[in-house]
Amino acid sequence: MYFGWWIVGTYFVVQVFMIGFHTYGWPLLVPVVAADLEADLVTMNLALTLGGLLGLGLPLVVGPLVDRWSVRGLMLIGVGALAGALFGMSIAQGAIAFVATTAVLLGSATVLLGPTTGSAIVARWFQENRGRALGISAAGTSVGGMLVPQLLGAGFAAVGWRASLQVLAAAVLVILVPLLIFRFRDHPESAPVHAPAGGTTPSAATSRGPAPGAPSSVQTSVLAGYVEIVRRPDFWMLTLALAFFITGYTAVLANLGAFAKDLGVDVQQSKHLMSLLAGAGLLSKLVMGELLDRVPLRLALAGAILATISAHLVFASEPTGIGLSLGAVLLGISSGGMLPVWGALVAAVFGVARFGQVMGLMGPVIGLLVAPGYTVAGAIREATGSYVPVLQVFIAVLVVALGLVAFLRVPQRPPAV
Repeated sequence: MYFGWWIVGTYFVVQVFMIGFHTYGWPLLVPVVAADLEADLVTMNLALTLGGLLGLGLPLVVGPLVDRWSVRGLMLIGVGALAGALFGMSIAQGAIAFVATTAVLLGSATVLLGPTTGSAIVARWFQENRGRALGISAAGTSVGGMLVPQLLGAGFAAVGWRASLQVLAAAVLVILVPLLIFRFRDHPESAPVHAPAGGTTPSAATSRGPAPGAPSSVQTSVLAGYVEIVRRPDFWMLTLALAFFITGYTAVLANLGAFAKDLGVDVQQSKHLMSLLAGAGLLSKLVMGELLDRVPLRLALAGAILATISAHLVFASEPTGIGLSLGAVLLGISSGGMLPVWGALVAAVFGVARFGQVMGLMGPVIGLLVAPGYTVAGAIREATGSYVPVLQVFIAVLVVALGLVAFLRVPQRPPAV
């Protein structure tokens, strides 16, 4: 078996824990912790907002390290941050301590275990089957969405939210650390098996980028590389389109548990709703991974944004039963166009050699726009007593994202470097 599939599999499992909790488990945790710590929704959503803001500078450091140092080392640090965040939240005795722990540690983990590192290394190991590899690795987010809410929901009922987070923290360390140490490599040429199976890997020069001192303005220095990237209009079109897309998606998803509670749905029913969403996302990512090697990437991104708009329109009708499930399925389908398409677009437009640097520069811009979305959603809900105005605001944000995609130009084939 081609060793690159171990890279895909490891990142898949990383996403099960990272996104399984941060994206899908968080909406279940918020109402429970808010009630226990006597905190309002604005305060609870402030945890993710501050985490996003505190992490604005981190991608600028992590991005170049992806290209020049070790993705495995960065991910091991991220695993420590994720486990520390879960344990720290579990022992927090007040809302301030809970928010601070979440912001600093979970905010750092989202960068170190996110697409800046993960999508970069998957793209580095694959060329012909890059879309498939990105789709499979991203499917870990949906598997996490199916498993983590179920486990947390059962844990909340059996031992409480604090003990549940401690068990999850232990699982993160026991499962992820050995995988990263023993079954993960930074570059194809360092793998035990070199012959590609089912696809062509980038050459060593391409996967590592030009050697230090090579005649490339991107590699002259980190600063020079950033200057070259930000001067490109396609960087801003892609970054802003993704930023508005992710804002419109995550701000609503983070509040989905509270929204369901407003409609009379209890925690046990909410966990099934999140699992349904994740199941749809799993199928969507696998299908999208296959399509990315065959259809225009811009079309794939536009389709994902349209699916998110459709989900929000369904939710805005304040449905119950089948209608609520339909909205969850549509939101899950839209997630298939997020991580896989994002990674494929960066590789296609900018090349694998500068993947980490581009992702590192995108991170602060996207984070600056995404982070306030959580608090804005909570504030609108507190001010109006309804999530309908929240959904209307973020539908408008998604329409802007769709408009930006129309101006994006994507090469037919990925650049060689």
